[in-house]
Amino acid sequence: MPVFRFFILMIAGCASLSATPAWPAACRVTVTPLAFGSYDLFMTTAKAATAQVTINCNHKTTAPATVQLTLSPGSSGNFGQRTMIGSAGGLPLYYNIYSTAGLSAVMGDGNGGSMAPVALVDKTAPWVVTLYGSIPPRQSVLVGTYSDSLIATILY
Repeated sequence: MPVFRFFILMIAGCASLSATPAWPAACRVTVTPLAFGSYDLFMTTAKAATAQVTINCNHKTTAPATVQLTLSPGSSGNFGQRTMIGSAGGLPLYYNIYSTAGLSAVMGDGNGGSMAPVALVDKTAPWVVTLYGSIPPRQSVLVGTYSDSLIATILY
């Protein structure tokens, strides 16, 4: 099963989520921005954002390809609580990325309580995965831009 890595950069505040293949692949990945916008530390509800990962495969066989999408834990090294580091230093901004709108399944690689979705991807129809980002409320952080780098891996 070939492994293709795509580098994802997520920045809170002025957020973006993008993917760049590490080498040419039979599957093409495009990502829409995960834009959290401004974070208000006095809000009593979580700050939410969504992004979409679209996977188009052009494999040699006519049968659909089994494809798995995984995300790394980022700088925290922990799927249970990802962290973004601020440009001004100080405490990190905690967040996570989920595969469900109800925020019940943390996106990861299948380890540490995370899940990595799998789908059959046909040449004629892309697989669109919606990612749900959430920043818990009332985090006392300094003003600045917060970021974390993740690696998305496509297994097929």
